[in-house]
Amino acid sequence: MALIELETFVAAPPERCFDLSLSVELHLDSTEATGERAIAGRTSGRLGPGDEVTWRARHFGLPLELSVRITQHDRPRAFRDEMIRGPLRRMRHDHRFEAVDGGTRMLDSFEFAVAPLLDSLRSAPHFRAFLLGRNELIKRAAEGDASRYLCDVGTLLAAYDEQLRAQVAGNLPEGVHAEVDGPLVRVVGAKHGGFIGYRDLGAVEGAELDELIARQVRVFAERGEAFEWKLHGHDRPADLADRLRGAGFVAEDVETVMIAPVERVAAEPILPPDVRLREVGDRADLDRIAALEEAIWHDGRGWLADSLEGERAVDPNAITIVVAEAGDGLVCAAWVRFAAGTEFATLWGGGTLPAWRGRGIYRAIVAYRANLAAHRGFRYLQVDASDSSRPILERLGFVAVTTTTPFIWSPEVSDGTAGVTRDP
Repeated sequence: MALIELETFVAAPPERCFDLSLSVELHLDSTEATGERAIAGRTSGRLGPGDEVTWRARHFGLPLELSVRITQHDRPRAFRDEMIRGPLRRMRHDHRFEAVDGGTRMLDSFEFAVAPLLDSLRSAPHFRAFLLGRNELIKRAAEGDASRYLCDVGTLLAAYDEQLRAQVAGNLPEGVHAEVDGPLVRVVGAKHGGFIGYRDLGAVEGAELDELIARQVRVFAERGEAFEWKLHGHDRPADLADRLRGAGFVAEDVETVMIAPVERVAAEPILPPDVRLREVGDRADLDRIAALEEAIWHDGRGWLADSLEGERAVDPNAITIVVAEAGDGLVCAAWVRFAAGTEFATLWGGGTLPAWRGRGIYRAIVAYRANLAAHRGFRYLQVDASDSSRPILERLGFVAVTTTTPFIWSPEVSDGTAGVTRDP
């Protein structure tokens, strides 16, 4: 067993060094001399706990493939990657990051045992030079511009706020229309409930805010419609949630707003051999999607087929619906909306039948939609993620930028309260 130990000082915080060290793109840029490519597993974005990636490159004049797994992950202190398949008898790389005055001490401990065909006298200098080049790029990026490798949360959130908040499709389905009320955009007439959106509330607060909220309630009460007020974690004033509750709204589960550069997620979808992806639009397929959603979520989704059909009728290019099929049955359905006039494509759906979870279908249908967005020239993907989908999306390169809580108001009806069903 041979050992290479390196120490590198970086004038940047440990968190930044840690994240850059797990960037697939940075690793590829640092290995230009060997023509390295990521060909399987996590092939873009930031590697996370348990992630695997297979690298293909030329070392010692030979074309080699090496697969590694992140076996330890303790951000921002340390992580370990280990070879699980490849030409070496063993390879284990421990990365440690210690906070010191002015930055980070980055420590590498690289253990390896060469395969018989490789000369250990050549291997150690080769791997040392390989690691030094990689660390030099980490240092340069951490101390300078790392935008190619890291998504800056502030930049992503600003783009989301400026482009998507209060953005309403130019052509809404028949019977649905948008109204402006001060800082708000109010969408009424949708079969599955209305919606309130806004970029921000400006200086509206106190009694003025209470009246603005009450006015929305009156509008929807007169129409007999339930509606959603989508509250973001960074919205102001700080007491907005309490004021909504005081007006009769009920908070649903918190979701995480996640964004990723399209180029980081676009990839060849990898599916189980008995599953295929297909784009759909016929009413029969939309009814099958509604039935699938009801089977997954155990609630009424009869409105969903009408809603998707209505969107396609207005502008079939603004939404693409994709299903995963096994035999004659659907196992997953998802759609992507292309927000005109923005840099964003937004991802929806993705629910998978329990028996088919854990087989990479959700990841594949995300990659498929990312490819569609890339083909159309969109820059970002955005999704409101549940707690169950967030870890998968993080491994694909998505970054959490804020949270969103649906606050639902429902009018009283003779047999109780009418509910609102949100577009999943």
